[in-house]
Amino acid sequence: VVDGNGDPVANVSIWAETFVCCSGGNGSMTALDGTYTVSGLAPGSYRVEAFAQELGFVVEFYNDVTDWESATIVTVTSGTDTPNINFVLSTGGSISGRVIADSDGLGVAGALVMAETQGCCSGNEAKTKPDGTYTIFGLEPGQYIVSVDAAQHGLAGEFYNNTLAWTAATLVTVTGGADTPNIDFSLGGGGTITGKVMQADGVTPIANAFVFAEPDLEGGAEFHTKTALDGTYEIIGIAPGAYIVGAAGQGFALEIYNETNDFELAQIVNVASDAITSNVNFTLDPGGAIIGAVTDGSAPILYAQNIFAWPTSVPFVPGEEPIAETTSLDGSYELFGLPVGDYYVFTMGSEDGYAFEFYGDTTDITLATTVTVVAGQVTPNIDFALAPGGAIWGSVKKSDGVTSVPGMGVIAIEASSGTMMGMTETEFDGSYMLKGLPAGSYVVFTEDFQGLGYIREYYDNVAVQGSATSVAVTVAQDTLGINFTLDIQQ
Repeated sequence: VVDGNGDPVANVSIWAETFVCCSGGNGSMTALDGTYTVSGLAPGSYRVEAFAQELGFVVEFYNDVTDWESATIVTVTSGTDTPNINFVLSTGGSISGRVIADSDGLGVAGALVMAETQGCCSGNEAKTKPDGTYTIFGLEPGQYIVSVDAAQHGLAGEFYNNTLAWTAATLVTVTGGADTPNIDFSLGGGGTITGKVMQADGVTPIANAFVFAEPDLEGGAEFHTKTALDGTYEIIGIAPGAYIVGAAGQGFALEIYNETNDFELAQIVNVASDAITSNVNFTLDPGGAIIGAVTDGSAPILYAQNIFAWPTSVPFVPGEEPIAETTSLDGSYELFGLPVGDYYVFTMGSEDGYAFEFYGDTTDITLATTVTVVAGQVTPNIDFALAPGGAIWGSVKKSDGVTSVPGMGVIAIEASSGTMMGMTETEFDGSYMLKGLPAGSYVVFTEDFQGLGYIREYYDNVAVQGSATSVAVTVAQDTLGINFTLDIQQ
């Protein structure tokens, strides 16, 4: 491993990971002469990564690329060394600044400052020093969304520059080999939500239950904690605003405040700076679970596939939040804390390109096999064997055709049945991609999840679904240029 001048770089972390994430691998560090050996690898295909951001270098995958998907396969054979997997590291840029408290102007120590690229999830992070200063090293040239989290101090986090929503963040430009200074934050006091999580009898506490507060509108940060032995909880450092609060415990059904399982029926909890919102309490009913595995017909699909459960008693509406889980190391998944009842279980189109499917090997909700959840029981073997899908790409702009609209929902429904087959949000530059769509014809439209007043638009530039232009999707191919220009409601 050498730098751009050909000089060896010591103490670079090298990691070899199985090419189909994330079933194994091993790591090593470079010696003073820049050499390394990663040993103990099982035969197979690997991605190899050089990581030296704290030394000021950009993360690199073999061979000379910075993104995971473009990495070159490195083949490992039993008992044989695979040589010459070399790296020439590029010098990254940095972002620096200071974090202070509004109340006294003093630096905030130990705050976590994060820089993330628009399209997720490249970047780096750093903690502030005792005087509140920070520097984030090893950033690839480009534009970043920078945020700070200081909840442990009771301060409300924010995005640069002085906003609570990532969609309103000011982008920070990084140049290779240079520092972008003065990316500063001045934090106000955060709010606090407190309460108890009890069993259905209202007396028996539930320890270690997960409690979360998510913004009522898209774009803000989510806050969470776990309950103590007596069932009490405290979420601190919450940015002012309106929140949906929920709780779930092992063996208990998810509950949304106040006494509902439906996000749409949530009682909004308002949070103010330096104030405590108390008695946000929960009494959880026993829940059941669904477990299964996801494969491509032969090999497990690891970590990359989301599995969803949607109650059959609720109309299947695009844009609403189902209960979700992600496949793990062996392709298995576990959906715990489900309220008693019948569910549609399905996969959404994934980043790896696998297609949408309901349990029962169908894309038609009327043909889906429903899954029954019983209190205190696990419903097993709800398995999927997925096929590849196609993709739709495009962008969303304001009516001027120039200004990007980040965080806008884009939804694809099957033209014939109206079943939602894909859903995503636009990136900071207004671009989007809907991957893993089964072959067929689709109606594609926007949905204003943030409540900013944009009128729903169907492709191609119409306000009525019946006038929409169908978008054809072919397996393993991209359908490009499905763009939108949105008007604001008057």
